[in-house]
Amino acid sequence: MREMNIERPIVSRNRDIDAILSRSGQADPIGLKVTEEFRKLFKKEMRLCVRKGFAVEECFGFVWEETADATRLTELQTSRLYPELLDWVQAGMR
Repeated sequence: MREMNIERPIVSRNRDIDAILSRSGQADPIGLKVTEEFRKLFKKEMRLCVRKGFAVEECFGFVWEETADATRLTELQTSRLYPELLDWVQAGMR
């Protein structure tokens, strides 16, 4: 099994940026839809993986890559979602 690295990338983290862009009319609705689709699918697959008895550390990288392949995130979307979902996993996936 390959080693899983779940360190945070060095990115600026602002959870309100999508809301700000939406209000200003600058947001890409398709991009926001992809982000939400990724978030839901990632959380679902992480829960399933852990329920099957795998450790969170084993699941994170695999589920991230599989979900990213299925949704085709941009680099900007990835830089926003990665720290958010890493925090979610570290908080016990609640």
